[in-house]
Amino acid sequence: CEMNRTDRGIRIKNRRGRGGYVKNIDIHGLKMTDVPYPLVANCYYRCGISDAELSGASSLDAMPVEETTPEVESISICSIRATGVKVGVTLMGLPESPIRDFRMEDWSVETLPGFSPDNPVIPAMDLSDTEVSISGIYARNVRNLNTIDIKLNGQDLCSDDMDIISPETKPSA
Repeated sequence: CEMNRTDRGIRIKNRRGRGGYVKNIDIHGLKMTDVPYPLVANCYYRCGISDAELSGASSLDAMPVEETTPEVESISICSIRATGVKVGVTLMGLPESPIRDFRMEDWSVETLPGFSPDNPVIPAMDLSDTEVSISGIYARNVRNLNTIDIKLNGQDLCSDDMDIISPETKPSA
């Protein structure tokens, strides 16, 4: 499958109040050309939200788990080639319902010339307008993120290319 000049490649979107399950998804063999955000999984999706829902849905704090709490788990996305990229991967789970068991293997990501971490972007259309200043992987509230053979601009992905914030690994003060 090929994607050309789309604003995003693979998009998983949900939020509190919508509920539902996104589970057991396998995606293989995509080529993305001039796609600034190849993968966005976002449990803070803002489009179509009412003013009454806004405050609870946008909170970065853990909320009670209810029937309307979304679940995203057991996702495998392999053999991806992407060019024209700003941020390769953005994963934003909820504190009370983290994205679980997310596997990425055999990715090659080429960023846009001149992209600079000094100019953060907001890739996920999320309620918190989270700014991302890295071009590799940004992950918040993700458990068991497995990355194998990920290349960023021809080099193996390293810790400088990732910003991972999860319930188990909160940054130290």
